[in-house]
Amino acid sequence: MSIVAVHGPNTWGSRGVQEAGPVMGTVNSTNGMKWDFKLDQSTTRPDQDFSWAFPPDGTPTPQTVANPAEVTYAAVGTTFGDPTRPTQPTKTATLTVTNVSRTVSNKALASNVATLTTSATHGFKVGQSVVITGMVAPFNGTFTIASTPSGTTFTFPCVGADVTSTASGGTVTSDSAQYPAAGTYPTTVPVATGTGPSAGLQSAPPSGDDGEEEIPVGYDPAAHSVDEVKEFVTEHPDEAQDIFDLEETGKARVTLLDWLNDFLT
Repeated sequence: MSIVAVHGPNTWGSRGVQEAGPVMGTVNSTNGMKWDFKLDQSTTRPDQDFSWAFPPDGTPTPQTVANPAEVTYAAVGTTFGDPTRPTQPTKTATLTVTNVSRTVSNKALASNVATLTTSATHGFKVGQSVVITGMVAPFNGTFTIASTPSGTTFTFPCVGADVTSTASGGTVTSDSAQYPAAGTYPTTVPVATGTGPSAGLQSAPPSGDDGEEEIPVGYDPAAHSVDEVKEFVTEHPDEAQDIFDLEETGKARVTLLDWLNDFLT
């Protein structure tokens, strides 16, 4: 799992944020203060399992959804303090994932389909995996939700003798085996106004022959056509993987990604 940041022309710093969690951050190419955050792969968890925070000065905040709305930071942040890189104003983004539980109040089983009622709105969704405990067989176990007839009922396949609708106790919890794992995933993102140096393909600037530091210009595939990117990669094969990574988390043009993949293999 990795946190990836794709920088536009109005941001400072390198393209990699840190290796820490299942989050992708994409900057708005016209304003380094606006960021889109999302999970780096699909999930069966419901929105209620997710909580995003964007302090300080992040709007909107917080957001309890799997993929939050674009976040605007009201002011530039502090710096990384890394002497090998240009000054990089930063802000934070934190994703907290939980396994939400609900109390069961009623159960029924008909034709190998179980229906459970919860004492409060459950918030679960079709395709989600849940763990049921504190009930009698055959209701205990891990199941995949098949339907949600109402905000307080859900169904799932369950093999067993029919059970007439009756009051019941028990607990249903979002399955901890789902992706991403429950936990807290903080990250730091560069945030700046104005135009900073381009995001280079190297994290630290090399020293020139005259002893002065040279900031690498870098190559942003999003700023070029597919043919231009192909020409660049052909002339700079050592940078093919970096270009592939930038394209995959940026414009993600299928024809270009296929070409780059063939080039790398």
